[in-house]
Formats: sequence, C-alpha cells, structure tokens
Amino acid sequence: MSRKVIFFLLCFLVASTLNAQISVGLKESALGNSGAAITESSAPSFYNPALLSEKQKSYFSLTGTTLNSFKTSNGTDELSSTKFAPNYISSIHAFDSYIHEFSLVNQLSVDSRVSSPIQDGVKTTNLKTDQYNLLYSFAFRDFPFGFQLGLRINEQNIRMTETTNDGNIARGYDWDISQRVGHLFAGFGGIHQLGQHYRFGYKYESPGLNIYKKTDQVGSYYYYDKTNNIFQAGSSRGSVENNNFNTQSVTIGHSFATDDHEFLTDSRFTEDPDQHHTYSFFQTFGYKVNFANKMQYMCGFAHEFDPKSNYFSTGFSWVTNALRSHISAYYAEGEDNMQWAGFTFGSEFIY
Repeated sequence: MSRKVIFFLLCFLVASTLNAQISVGLKESALGNSGAAITESSAPSFYNPALLSEKQKSYFSLTGTTLNSFKTSNGTDELSSTKFAPNYISSIHAFDSYIHEFSLVNQLSVDSRVSSPIQDGVKTTNLKTDQYNLLYSFAFRDFPFGFQLGLRINEQNIRMTETTNDGNIARGYDWDISQRVGHLFAGFGGIHQLGQHYRFGYKYESPGLNIYKKTDQVGSYYYYDKTNNIFQAGSSRGSVENNNFNTQSVTIGHSFATDDHEFLTDSRFTEDPDQHHTYSFFQTFGYKVNFANKMQYMCGFAHEFDPKSNYFSTGFSWVTNALRSHISAYYAEGEDNMQWAGFTFGSEFIY
C-alpha cells in the first residue's frame, strides 16, 4: 500500500473521531458542556480556572464514562467503539488566599476494530485514538482571574491488514501506523459577578509549543503465485506526515441565577489546526435546579455550526454527608453519520 493511500486513510479515520468528544465535568457534562460562568464548578481547570477563586474547601473528584459509544461511516468505511474511559480526575487544594488544582482531562477516547469482506478475502482496521490534557491551574481568593499551564497530548494508532486468496494467488499486507504529539500551552480566565443574578465568565487557551512528536510506520507484505511457484515478501519502516493538533480556543459564558434556578450558555470558538484564523463555533445551553433535599436536576443542549453536530444531556446530583454524587447521560449526532453517547458518573469528596 502506498504512503499516499495510508496517509489519506489516517487523516479520514482520525478526523472522523476528533469531534466525538467525551463530556467533561460532573455537572457540566449534564449541562450541555456549559461551564465558563457556572456556580460551584466541578471542572474549573477545563472550563475556566478563575472559578477556583470561589472554592472555599478542598475537593477530590473522579468521574467516568461507563458507556462511551461512538459510530461513524463514510461510504464503505464504518467505525464503531464502545469503551470505558475516565474524563476528569482532579484534586483541588484551597488555602486562605490561594487555590490550585491538578487535573487530568480526557476529551476523546476511541478503540475500534472493523472487519469487512472484500473479493477473495477480508480487510481489518484497528483504530485507537486518545486526546487528553494534564493541567495545573491556580487562582487567588477575591481576585476574579485564574491561570493555568497545560500539556495537550494526542495519540493515534491505526493497524490495517488485508488478506486475499483466489485459489491461485495469495497476497496480504499488514501496516501499523502510530503518531504521538505533545504541546505545552497556557490558559487564562476571568469571572465577574454583575448584579445579584448575572455572572460573566471567559477563558482563553493559547496555541501550544510543540515539545514532542513522533510518527512510525511499519509494514510487511507477501505474494504467492501457486501456478508459477513464485513467492515474494518484504517489509518497510518509515514515517508519515504528522497530523496538526495545535490549536487555540476562546470561551465566553453567561450565568443567570434566580432562587434555585440557574441558566447557562457558553460560546466557544476553537481554531482549526490546519487553517489558521478559521474557527469552529459551539453554542451551549444548560439549566440547573436545586431542590430542598440538596438534589439537583440538570439538562443541556449544544450545537456546533461547522461541522454541524447536536448534543443533548441530562443528569442528577445529590449529597451524602461530605460526598456529592452525580450521574448523567448524553447523546450527540453529527456529519458523516456520526453518533456518540455515554453515561457519566462520579463523586466530589469535600474535605
């Protein structure tokens, strides 16, 4: 198989999964991924580090997506994946005047195996792709700004095998392609209370400084002509062009709260890594209501304009002693017959 064909398949398979992002945050995952101006954030490092300034106590949180299901197709190529993946692990330490957080954010995790029949044989494709951030965020109490440093990591592995046998000629190949990219980046956020019922929040995430990138391509093939007793085999090793995952983003959020109700909306602009100054636009909406027994109900909706996708979510939260637990579900659909869904659960331990 030529390198051009391999690179084309690599671009299609990876690009098809990049929008299938796992919901992030215990509350935010149920609120359409709205969180730049939320009260009592469960994922401040990801949505707005300035929200750390409002934390009065220390927290430890662990969330998991128990059923992260993803499916996409394009012509004859179809991929599907069902996988357990944690989406946000965090430890927040609150001091008298300073609050900081260490967190691991998993935005994407797909592990897919597809086998399809072809003339006189079978073709198999295995795809693994992960996208996650390691973050250190901090803020000062009574100071409406927060800051962070992060490492953005993208890993992809594709293995393609094909074998055919028409009774006379048998042939096959096995290609294994992997790439890993790491970028250091900085983030900055702010949160402002304007009046009793309205909050305004924002976050900027800078382009990254590439500190690591590696691509590997290992292939082998064989050819056997029974009639003429001809056998050929070989292998090769090289590299393919790296996909560009370096990007920047801006999020602007609003919160409208009255009594036990809170309405949220975020506008998120994410730069296309291959086309500078070209941005994808997300608009999210979330609603949260508090009940007398400390239970919360949440729901949300989000829309991406290009490429088009729609996201729906709902969930509940409740308190047991020093533990606030959450459970939520989400479903989304986009272009190329893309669908992804999941159940997220987890708890925040306050100490």
